[in-house]
Amino acid sequence: MISVIVPVYNVENYLAQCLDSVLAQTYKDLEILLIDDGSTDRSGSICDAYQAKDERIRAFHTANRGLSAARNVGLNCAQGEYVAFVDSDDWIEPEMIETLYQKAVVSGADVVECSYMKEYRSGFIRYEMRFDEENALNGLLSGKISNIVWNKLWKSDCFTNIRFPEGMLFEDTATTYRVLVNASVIGIPDCLYHYRFRDSSISQQHTIKCLADFWIAHRERYAFCKDLADSEGLLGMRKACAMPVIRTWRWYLSCPRRERKDFIPYILEMQAFVRRHYDLFGDKGWSVRLKIGIFLARYRSWLSFLAAYCIGRIHGAIKYLWLKSRMEKRRNDA
Repeated sequence: MISVIVPVYNVENYLAQCLDSVLAQTYKDLEILLIDDGSTDRSGSICDAYQAKDERIRAFHTANRGLSAARNVGLNCAQGEYVAFVDSDDWIEPEMIETLYQKAVVSGADVVECSYMKEYRSGFIRYEMRFDEENALNGLLSGKISNIVWNKLWKSDCFTNIRFPEGMLFEDTATTYRVLVNASVIGIPDCLYHYRFRDSSISQQHTIKCLADFWIAHRERYAFCKDLADSEGLLGMRKACAMPVIRTWRWYLSCPRRERKDFIPYILEMQAFVRRHYDLFGDKGWSVRLKIGIFLARYRSWLSFLAAYCIGRIHGAIKYLWLKSRMEKRRNDA
């Protein structure tokens, strides 16, 4: 049996599509765990309605404690030999579970990862995961394996004594490396998961809480992995650690003044990390934006934050135009 864990919070407009895609799986030996994390819309009643029509579904209703807590409830209740995570505003292809399971059985891998589509209102972008079994931790740190948990099938044993950090954002980044340090992973090119991009999603927020947790997740991962990674993994991890620093410098001035004051200890910590671990303009092979961003992060001043914000807005506009042109080309080719 395979356990499919679906955390649910205020997604009444998307939940039916998600659950229908899980029920449509060609692999039938499933238990489907719906964790309603204190929803205030109709999501909870939708979970109950689906539970009533399929005996494989179990619905749980909890106080609102966040995505990590909801996933942990699912892990604590899961009875399957394997576990999969599906976010409640996403959907999956009918053959996803069966394809990943067959690959896991044939290869003996602890984790099988599939390619996925990032779905925008105006189109999509495909992210391909294709690699043979390798050192999972170094594959993760070098970027060959993704941080996300929802495009994978995991042996349940992978999560023995490991749970998602409750109350913390970017929980995948804070958890995946602790699982993969002792696991084997295979990536397949089949595009089986559809991730719905929403402007209101946590990853798109720029609050002090969001900036702090993004940094903490990478800082802790660096401390855990720095003596375990090979040279390629270490370079990838250094670049990954630079991203929350650069993101903080970009968005710091847009946060409320009181919150900025409370965040100063993290700013000082990031600044010390940058000066200790990076050359003046970062590592070789970085883009100009990253090089300038890590340079600005050496200095805690109003001017450095303003410069980072302006550069970030310009980069965001360029990225938007690039995505728009890419999607238009895809539609024209179709």
